[in-house]
Amino acid sequence: MPAKDRYHDRLKNALVKNQWLITDEQVKLKIGDRRLWIDLEAEHRTERTLILVEVKEMVSASQVDDLANSVGQYLMYRVALENKNIHIPLYMAVSTITFRGILAEEIGQLMIDRFSISLIVFDPESEVITEWRP
Repeated sequence: MPAKDRYHDRLKNALVKNQWLITDEQVKLKIGDRRLWIDLEAEHRTERTLILVEVKEMVSASQVDDLANSVGQYLMYRVALENKNIHIPLYMAVSTITFRGILAEEIGQLMIDRFSISLIVFDPESEVITEWRP
């Protein structure tokens, strides 16, 4: 099982504040001999909506590499979910710093639009969700 992302617990807290119940962590998907791990599964307490969430940060020295790796992983998870006939929406959760950084740039916007990436933007300091896209 992979290590938690830096903001994993802060995102969990933000989701709970927004009436989400964390139903699973490190959700395993098996494709052939390979195991994939999606960070969180959550269910909205009143709407009974189920989502999967992958937490990503893109703040290293090479944010372009971070973006490529994050989008690649997100798309791989989406393909794996489709392959398993699992129809739970997948979100990429990013901090406000990442959202205002490379994701606000033209390359980030092109990737979000081209691959229809659903985003949860959250403030890790206050542990609050600031935006859902779409």
